[in-house]
Amino acid sequence: TPLGEVIHKLIFNDISSYLFSDQSMSEPLKGIGSKTELRIIDDYKDLITALVATIEKSKSEILLATKYLDITVVQSIIFALQRNITIKTITSEKVDFSGFVKLLGSFVRNLRPNALKFVVGGENNYRSGNLQLSFMIVDNEISVFEIPDDKFRLAFVSTDKEVVKSLYSLFWEIWNQSRKLHMKGDKS
Repeated sequence: TPLGEVIHKLIFNDISSYLFSDQSMSEPLKGIGSKTELRIIDDYKDLITALVATIEKSKSEILLATKYLDITVVQSIIFALQRNITIKTITSEKVDFSGFVKLLGSFVRNLRPNALKFVVGGENNYRSGNLQLSFMIVDNEISVFEIPDDKFRLAFVSTDKEVVKSLYSLFWEIWNQSRKLHMKGDKS
């Protein structure tokens, strides 16, 4: 599977030397990042920080597939929309996105028109689907993804072209199988 390929590549090609080595030795870490960046994140707060920083650096496109809704990440996505970044999102069917939008209330009413279009024209930018893991691809150059589990345990940030390519393909595969969301105010 695409997910299996990504995890296999990461574990056997990029981080196996780190995971199976003496943690006090820095030699195995030298190979990680020589061709690409690979950062391991084991704290949810650090993951949110990494996501926000990556979103803030975006230049053209963000593809986000997520099992979570975090207000800090949503806010950084709204700022990216205001910078005219193309954003497509797939959220787990288990997440109540419309309830979350209601929570945003007055914040949503004060959005610039291009950001408001994202919320109102949700069918073109947002879908709901069956997600096994959360991941994000930014500018087709960097990916952030977690190891699937019931709760957050471990995530990776990678610039490896093959990892990004695999996740990019996986995103569009899930997108095409996901259902469109119709929200209030959506005239389509």
